[in-house]
Amino acid sequence: MKQIKCPTCGRITETETPHPGITCPNCSRALVGENAKISNVCFFCKQELRPNETAIFCPACGVEYHADCWLDNDGCGTEGCEYQDCLAPMELPAASTVSASSPANAQVSQSSVTQSAEAALEKTMKDEISDGEDDYFVIKSMPTAQDEVQTQKNEDALIEEKMAKIRKRAEMPEQKKLSLQDFLNWKDTPRDTKYDFDGPWLKDPYLFQKAKNYAIFLVGGAFGGAVLGVSFILVFLILKYIFLHSMLSFNFMVFLFIAGILLGMAAAVYFAYRTMATLIDN
Repeated sequence: MKQIKCPTCGRITETETPHPGITCPNCSRALVGENAKISNVCFFCKQELRPNETAIFCPACGVEYHADCWLDNDGCGTEGCEYQDCLAPMELPAASTVSASSPANAQVSQSSVTQSAEAALEKTMKDEISDGEDDYFVIKSMPTAQDEVQTQKNEDALIEEKMAKIRKRAEMPEQKKLSLQDFLNWKDTPRDTKYDFDGPWLKDPYLFQKAKNYAIFLVGGAFGGAVLGVSFILVFLILKYIFLHSMLSFNFMVFLFIAGILLGMAAAVYFAYRTMATLIDN
């Protein structure tokens, strides 16, 4: 769609294809005269008139302009045109329509054309800015000294918070003497509690915790080994009865039961040693 500005009332009319004889629907003035030179190129800047730009046709010679070029050129730029360097000195007759013979003689008031051209220029500038918003840099606000100080404080606070977390992870638990109450309350003792034992071979501060963990695993391994020993006895009983048609001796059953317990306890110790979750450290 092409936009054409009425030089009299200032109304903008949109049309698919500009052609001579188009009139303003508001004041019935001719928007494009019979002698109009429709080229879609501004006579002043020699640039193409885009669809979002408003065109103005000279009321006399019919040359096409940008609205801002019409103002910059102080009217028509055609040599010898009566609107050259003068924006429409007189007003068109109220009821007349621009025809093939009237454009050269018809005139509009200077103030009307000036106001119309200024309005067209303003609309053109708004359209260009809205179409090319990505091409402009908009500075919302400049940071003040107070903003910079506050930003620095926030960064320092964040760094201090991170350093505090690092120091907390690096700090070792407080050591204390092993007491009888601690030994009796071994179930409630935190895993990371350190004890200061006496003696050259008791320098490991986690010795009590390790002993507690190993004891728990040994008890569990013994129970599991007992179940394993009973399973051995049943399996050997069935196999000997099937192949040899005889029963196991009591001593051999005791041996199988003890062997199951020892295997369970050995597996528990190995599992306790290999599992990091059950030990304080390696």
